[in-house]
Amino acid sequence: MNPGSVGVPLDGQFTASYMLLNGNERGWQPTFRRVPFDYEPIFREFKRLGFIEECGVIGQLCVEVFKTARPQFGFLGWRKRHYPSEPLSMELLTEYFDKCHWSEYASKAYYINM
Repeated sequence: MNPGSVGVPLDGQFTASYMLLNGNERGWQPTFRRVPFDYEPIFREFKRLGFIEECGVIGQLCVEVFKTARPQFGFLGWRKRHYPSEPLSMELLTEYFDKCHWSEYASKAYYINM
């Protein structure tokens, strides 16, 4: 079972996670596992494909999710609050990263492992 993320963790840990579920006379017993995961091939592929150039701000946010192992889409809520009429831009994204911690605009569900 996948209790979190095999390849895109959002809990700040740079490992793949999964769970084994075993049953016995007492019920179900979960065993949680973490496995080291090499992200460098992913970053090389993003670069080779020109992912950020092709996808713009949203592409950069996706890459940041992999780099930080945290959700980064709070940027959209931050932009809506502070610059609602401004188009998405790398300049706004840079300002967001400079001024905000990822958790300030993230869903409360992600605060568990801060």
